[in-house]
Amino acid sequence: MLERGFHRSFAEIFGLIKQQTDRRLAADPDSEWWSQRPLTEEPEKLDVMRDQLVEAESAVLLGNDHNCVFFVLFV
Repeated sequence: MLERGFHRSFAEIFGLIKQQTDRRLAADPDSEWWSQRPLTEEPEKLDVMRDQLVEAESAVLLGNDHNCVFFVLFV
């Protein structure tokens, strides 16, 4: 992603991974955060996120962001 110029997409995925890690570390070991698989262990999910974020960032860079549908990810 970085080599192709999609810095915002990379930062978003990196931020989501960090947020999930931070929540797990702050949570009680019996909490739901510990039963959830880390994003780093779910390459298929990361691939889908990457593709969607790159598509949205491409649209923004090309000025076609009015055609983008933004969504919230719950991980």
